[in-house]
Amino acid sequence: MDFKTLKQLEDAKKKLAPLQEKAVERIKNETDISIHNCIDDFRSYFESNGFTVDGAGKQFTAKYENATIGLTIDDKARLGAFAVFTLTTPPDFSTTPFEVLLVSVGHSSQSTTIHAGQTTLLTQIEDQIADFEKSLNEPPPRFEFIIRGKQASRDSPAQNLKFQTFRDFLNKTFP
Repeated sequence: MDFKTLKQLEDAKKKLAPLQEKAVERIKNETDISIHNCIDDFRSYFESNGFTVDGAGKQFTAKYENATIGLTIDDKARLGAFAVFTLTTPPDFSTTPFEVLLVSVGHSSQSTTIHAGQTTLLTQIEDQIADFEKSLNEPPPRFEFIIRGKQASRDSPAQNLKFQTFRDFLNKTFP
């Protein structure tokens, strides 16, 4: 590798790093907003149905007399989900616990550029720069909630169920 190419490579890496940071921060912010909205949905849904809701951080409970419904939030991103919400229900409720995944929808992922001939590290980094610049100029990601292979209510068959909001999930699960 000559000095010119070495310098171009270092300049490209320098340009790529802040774009990656911005993209990660953007996803984190949108995820945090969705988690906050989920907590608000949980609290307002159960309070409007006569429950007392307590909790903070990642643990919440909705209580009516001796019946308790718990919400635990795991906000560590994993393959296929940005967060997992676990709802535990009273023992006499037919399905427990519910695991609800927060997933991204309608957001394009990075594109793949095909080059004729051999690609270099520099062209790979330049492609990544173009992908991050494009994604940062698009609208922020949207999220939906999925129950993977679980029942959404006592009367529904097991399947992957999708909900636009956590409130939609609660309405279906606790009619």
